[in-house]
Amino acid sequence: MRKILYTFFISLCAFIVPISFCYASDTPVYDPLYNNAGAFYANGTDIIIDLDNENNTVITWNGGSQIVSSTVTVFGGGMDGSNYKSSNIIMNSGEVSVIVGGGVSIQENLPAKVENSTITINGGTVSGSVIGGGYLYSEVTNSSITVNNGNVASVGGGGVASVTVNGIYYAIGT
Repeated sequence: MRKILYTFFISLCAFIVPISFCYASDTPVYDPLYNNAGAFYANGTDIIIDLDNENNTVITWNGGSQIVSSTVTVFGGGMDGSNYKSSNIIMNSGEVSVIVGGGVSIQENLPAKVENSTITINGGTVSGSVIGGGYLYSEVTNSSITVNNGNVASVGGGGVASVTVNGIYYAIGT
């Protein structure tokens, strides 16, 4: 009986209930070409930003790591049409340009969603902004930003409705 109920629930989530109600983290993705500066999409996976033994800024998660440049924009969420229960970014050291709790979407009908974004800065340098929400057509229900130490140029709890993405300026969004 338990197996039947489990199978029913999985089928319900996968086929009957819209995908927007089924949350799951995806493997993070690094796009070195984003704005000629790089973007890292955590895709709802908990990440830690730190320095490695060679003084490279590295982003780690359970099962992987990625060396990034100091110009990178780090997104806790994903891109157009993504949907995550949470994003959790912890920065202990290193340098990045921007940290965004949510995602980015340039398509109104495909928002990048994160229900709860949490950003904790314990050290390191964010040369640009720490944004609790997301970019353009993204949605973040709750954002939490804690700065315990480090250097942060600016902090914004909400989202950003005007930004340049890969050379195109957008002034749209929610």
